[in-house]
Amino acid sequence: MDDYQRQTYLQHLGVDSYSPRWLLPGAAPSRACPLPPAGAASAAPVSAAPVLSPSPVAEAASTAAVEPVAAPVANPTEINPPATAPVADPPRQTAVAPVAAEVPRFALTVWRIGTELLVIDSREAQLALPTDRLLANIVAALGYRLPQLPKAQVLRWPVLENGAADQGEQEAREMVQAFLQAQAARQPLTHLLVMGETAARYVLDQSVPFVDILGTAMPVAPLSAAAIVVPSLAAMLQDPAQKAVTWRAVQPLRQH
Repeated sequence: MDDYQRQTYLQHLGVDSYSPRWLLPGAAPSRACPLPPAGAASAAPVSAAPVLSPSPVAEAASTAAVEPVAAPVANPTEINPPATAPVADPPRQTAVAPVAAEVPRFALTVWRIGTELLVIDSREAQLALPTDRLLANIVAALGYRLPQLPKAQVLRWPVLENGAADQGEQEAREMVQAFLQAQAARQPLTHLLVMGETAARYVLDQSVPFVDILGTAMPVAPLSAAAIVVPSLAAMLQDPAQKAVTWRAVQPLRQH
C-alpha cells in the first residue's frame, strides 16, 4: 500500500491524517507520492476496509450478552419479611408515695380538783355551752368545797399545723399519756373523771366501743389510778337524761 492508498483508507475510516508543512531540522525528507492519471483517479476503485468476521468466541459472548437472563424468583418472605409484633416495654414501676395517716383534730379540757382527782372533758367550745357551771355543780354535789373551779388546761391536737411531723392517732395518744404521767409525777392521782368519747379514746387507750364502757370504772395501770367514764359536759347539757348516768358513776368520788 502506497502513501496515497494509506491516506485514502484512513479517510474512509474517519481517521484524521496530518502532514508536516515545514521541513524540520534533522527530519528525513518527505517522499513525493506519484499522482495517478486524471481519469484513473476517479475510476480507481477504492478498496474497502476488510470486513472482519466475528470469531466464534466473540459471537458466543455477544449472544450471551444480548439474551435476557431470567432473574431468580425471590422468596416472598425475603422481599416482605413478616411483620413482627412490637415488643412492649416492661411496665415502669411508679414509686407510690406512702399514704399519710389522717390527722385527728380534738381538744381536751383538764381540771385538777383537789389533790387526787383529775377531770378530763371532751371540749366542744363551738357549742358555747355553760360547761364550767355544770362541772362546778357536780363537784359541789360530790362534797368538794371550792370557791371556784381551778384554771383549766386545754390540750389541743394537732400541735403543729404544717404537717411536717407525724401527728396521727398514735402520736396524739402518746401526747395525752405523757401529759397524764407528768400530772401524776407532780402529785399522785387516785381517780380520773373521763368525760366524753374523745377523752376516753386518748386517755384510756381502749379499742372497746364507748357505749360499752360508759358509766363504768377501770384501772389505769401507768398512773396507779382508777378512771370513771361518763358523758361529756356538752352531752349532758344537750341531753339532761345523761346526768343520771353520770351521777350514778361518780358516787365513789363523794367526799365524806
